[in-house]
Amino acid sequence: MNGCSHDVFSNESFLCAYREMNFGEASLPHDTIQVWRYPLASDFRETHWQLLSIDEQQRALRFSLDIHKNRFVNARAGLRLLLAKYVNERPEELRFTYSEYGKPSLRAYSELIFSVSHSAELCVFSVARGIQHGIDIEEMTGDCDLREIETILASTSERASIHRLGRVLARRVLYNKWAHNEAYLKAIGTGLIGYPREPVFSEVVSGWCFLSFVPVAGYVGALCIKHNRPNISFSLLA
Repeated sequence: MNGCSHDVFSNESFLCAYREMNFGEASLPHDTIQVWRYPLASDFRETHWQLLSIDEQQRALRFSLDIHKNRFVNARAGLRLLLAKYVNERPEELRFTYSEYGKPSLRAYSELIFSVSHSAELCVFSVARGIQHGIDIEEMTGDCDLREIETILASTSERASIHRLGRVLARRVLYNKWAHNEAYLKAIGTGLIGYPREPVFSEVVSGWCFLSFVPVAGYVGALCIKHNRPNISFSLLA
């Protein structure tokens, strides 16, 4: 399969129209990637804590700030609640295995492929059967060093083009490239451990397709997919 760019879907990022669903309605047709938007609470929730495994709780306790710990706990609990509905298991009984780079998969359901990303108060989950993919979202904050992103992710020719866009549009382009690169690294299974590596200087990577989307205003999102034309649905976990 050749690489494919945005034109497989759209040349622009699109604002997602989310269906509001609950955990009990999760079902997954083949050739479909389901993306779930999940508002990420910053408060501690005992019910969520109890869903986590011992190693997940230990990971949570390594965070020095409560807000980061609580968001991690709530994101992991949300993932467990969602995946449990796909496989008809209790969320606290799900067992994960991890690749050498830390990419998780369900121990007894290797055909169920999922990816997770969270930024600030928003989390997204993507789930598919047998379709390799990765997802990433980024909040476009004002305190991020765009020059550093540009240096890492933009080729020399791209930088010249980006500089002509003006600050507002250039900022969105760079955040999109950041999301694309991280979605790709998640899709191939290396995640952040893949840095430093050759970044995705263009949206054409052999065997992979990219989709830009806007999960909510002020964020950018990207899906990297090893599939030519999957069906993609967007839902809000209520």
